[in-house]
Amino acid sequence: MVNLAVFMPGFPTSIFYDEWIGIRDTALQHSIQPFCVIGAPLNSNTNNEKNANILYDITRSCRFDCLAIWSAGLDWYVSRADLEAFVRSFLPIPVVSIEIPMLGLPSITTDNYNGTVELVKHLIVTHKYERFAYARGPYGHEGIELRFQAFCDTLIHHGIIFNSLLATQPEQWSEDYGKNAVAELLDEKKFNLGEDIECIVAANDARARSIIEELHFRGYEVPKDVAVVGFDDEEWAEVFSVPLTTVRQPFYEMGKKAVELLSDIIKGKQVPSINTVQSDPVFRSSCGCTSNVLKQVPVSNKTEIPQALFEELSEELARIYMIDGKPDKVQIEQRINLLIDACTAEIMEEKATGKQSGLFLKKLETLIKQVELSSGEIANLQNVISKIRKIIISSNSTTNLT
Repeated sequence: MVNLAVFMPGFPTSIFYDEWIGIRDTALQHSIQPFCVIGAPLNSNTNNEKNANILYDITRSCRFDCLAIWSAGLDWYVSRADLEAFVRSFLPIPVVSIEIPMLGLPSITTDNYNGTVELVKHLIVTHKYERFAYARGPYGHEGIELRFQAFCDTLIHHGIIFNSLLATQPEQWSEDYGKNAVAELLDEKKFNLGEDIECIVAANDARARSIIEELHFRGYEVPKDVAVVGFDDEEWAEVFSVPLTTVRQPFYEMGKKAVELLSDIIKGKQVPSINTVQSDPVFRSSCGCTSNVLKQVPVSNKTEIPQALFEELSEELARIYMIDGKPDKVQIEQRINLLIDACTAEIMEEKATGKQSGLFLKKLETLIKQVELSSGEIANLQNVISKIRKIIISSNSTTNLT
């Protein structure tokens, strides 16, 4: 049995989780045993992340036969040269870099450029938007820089002149990102929604979500006052308060491809140095698109969940959502609301169309697998979620959809 180490900068939730499942499923088909090494971005200043990164060094003394590295998540605080030096330090065992291409090493990238082109083309051709703002990501992230370049090139192709002041300053992710980006555009630069900005294109979904939340806080409506779109198609995007138009990154396929490349290398086969997987836009409400199903579903208040059940579910999720050794209350609450929204959306869709989308079960399966990876105990989690689902079904049983 071949042993594979997989470096991930954080617990495999959301975008990391799909990649891990792609690796796990494919590895078993190739008689490879994968081990998930959960660290953090290199050279992080926080004590919790510094301690996590010790795992990378411990891996060197273990007998792993090959290595897959999610390099894009490691590069927040280091230069490209330092990142490449770190990755190459594990040679001569076979190494694959995921998302950031590295000279001389097999690398897997997503098609950031063409995915963004198709997204922006939709905004221009379908919705007739001409006045754009762009919420940039951090400097140095190759994929994010390609998205911005594709955005600019597509505007030029359609004869739209972009005012560079409408691009926010590059910024690392933080809880205040949305607040900072909106303040820069509206308060500091004095641009007006509608008159100057019809659509905000964000470098990724996390930024898009943070911006929408800040706009809502200021009393604006999306997409009525301004459209907002992202990139990644994270698990919450479909059931967010405003379902997010975005570009889907094929994380499962990237994980699958990583294992296939390593398997071929171990067998002595030649493999391509750059392996690109396709990314495709997903159109939802935040850009102004509305599905026929959503048109039939009335707006209703979110189901109130008894506090005791909410707290019980919070305790279950505290096993996997931690920060500095303590439960991450903000993320736990977001995950619970995500699950409630998915359950409500599926029930309402079934009442409107007679069909089940499987959205709730998909989110539930993801959550249960995350808990299994953490503790292996899922019985109580399933019991609590079952109770919550019954309450949601009961509260929506008399809803009139006609």
